[in-house]
Amino acid sequence: MTKHKSCLICSSYNLKHLSGYYEKHGLVNCKTCGFVFIERIPTLVEHTLFYSKYSYDSDGSLSSMTKESYHLLLDEFEKFRSTNKILDIGCGRGWFLIEAKKGVGKSMVQNSPKKPLRSVEQQFLQ
Repeated sequence: MTKHKSCLICSSYNLKHLSGYYEKHGLVNCKTCGFVFIERIPTLVEHTLFYSKYSYDSDGSLSSMTKESYHLLLDEFEKFRSTNKILDIGCGRGWFLIEAKKGVGKSMVQNSPKKPLRSVEQQFLQ
């Protein structure tokens, strides 16, 4: 399994496993900039399999069960909220961010494979 060794935002190597969240979700916290992210990097096979079933072009809907899962996840992440910003890399249609914004009015920055990460990083850091 491949893991991020440095922060996705500031490139610091000063990462700490989040107790109770690392075991369940693989979350780490950059002690330099405060960014929280999943340490594990999906394999090419996992990435390809996921995106082969996903369509950006077709209309879709979000089930009430998925919305509930999003809100449970947001509740778990609440203690990490300090800037009201969420960077969602691989956001797809942005449904998670839409639900997050409804709940607390966070500033949203989306990234999908069609949008270069560098421009997203610039938006996030401004």
